[in-house]
Amino acid sequence: MAIGETNTFVVPSSGKSISLSRIDYNDSHKAAMQSFYSDAVPDSVNITVEGIATTPLNGMLFRSSLSGRLYIRDSNFEKGNPLYGANWTRNGIGPFVEETLASMDIDTYEIGELFVTVGSNARVYMKSTNAGAIVDVGLPLANSITEVMVIDSAITSAKIANASIANIDFIASTIQGDKVAANTISNTNILFDTITSDRIANNSIDASLKIKDVSISTGKLQDSSVTTAKILNNTVGTDDIANTAITTAEIADNAVTIDKIADALLIEGISGHIDDLEIDTYNIDLDAKYPYNIEEITIKSQSGSGTFSLLIDAVAVTGISSAAFNTVKTTFESTGANVVATGADVVFSIVSNSSGDDLMFTIKARRTG
Repeated sequence: MAIGETNTFVVPSSGKSISLSRIDYNDSHKAAMQSFYSDAVPDSVNITVEGIATTPLNGMLFRSSLSGRLYIRDSNFEKGNPLYGANWTRNGIGPFVEETLASMDIDTYEIGELFVTVGSNARVYMKSTNAGAIVDVGLPLANSITEVMVIDSAITSAKIANASIANIDFIASTIQGDKVAANTISNTNILFDTITSDRIANNSIDASLKIKDVSISTGKLQDSSVTTAKILNNTVGTDDIANTAITTAEIADNAVTIDKIADALLIEGISGHIDDLEIDTYNIDLDAKYPYNIEEITIKSQSGSGTFSLLIDAVAVTGISSAAFNTVKTTFESTGANVVATGADVVFSIVSNSSGDDLMFTIKARRTG
């Protein structure tokens, strides 16, 4: 029961004197004015109507000196107050101010009752279960935030947990290129067959860094899409070209230069045979039609011996100057002055002869143009 005379409410009976009735009225006004301020709710001891003890009526207010909160008696909407039991409730009355969550006593609150904290953690909370669970009602419910609730450019990378975004989180065509930081999407983040050609900007793929070696097959290339400018020198080997795949029609005029031809195809042989051998000069290549280098000569006579020289525009080839020949097949390599330019004359000269006859030779040359 509420303590003190001023916490009694009395409606005097008709037979009570005026002076005593006045005292009852004064005490009753005081009790109502201070909302029966006490550590215990008012009960029938505190309320007398015409001499009859009466239980508190719905709508009565009570201010607790124990919790510092205001309560109302309402048997129709009470929530089972943990301090004052049935019929007394905080339901319908504003939230109480707590300094901090750590300093409050959640057991004194009803389920559904609101309270606020102040200071650096100024929030609104609610007791959500009789077991004392607390909910921050200032936070949105799970899955309740829609696009219209977020200000443009308000979500930064620091707000997104690692590995928390899946493809189901993206609406089609909603991600713009300027929203993605450079070098942030790796191949493990992209599903197979999800990027089509219309998703890739022209001239946006760096071949040296973004394309894995041996990753582009013929099925990925359009007909006539690879031009000579896209093929590095010395990158196409014979293994890369199918047999009979290249015909004359595929090769442009003047497109095959000397550095594109295999060495084995550049070697040529110039052979000669002199029956009646005399000390003289013999034209081997008059007005050469293309440039080449003389690499060596192999020579043999059927009888006798002698000496000979190879000359390019009257200049002897080093290593093949006054070289000896006989009936044994012998090879002489050039060591200098062996370059034949277009239009040059190559001459075979017998320097000396000792019964030499029926001379045969072959010159090994390498084309340079």
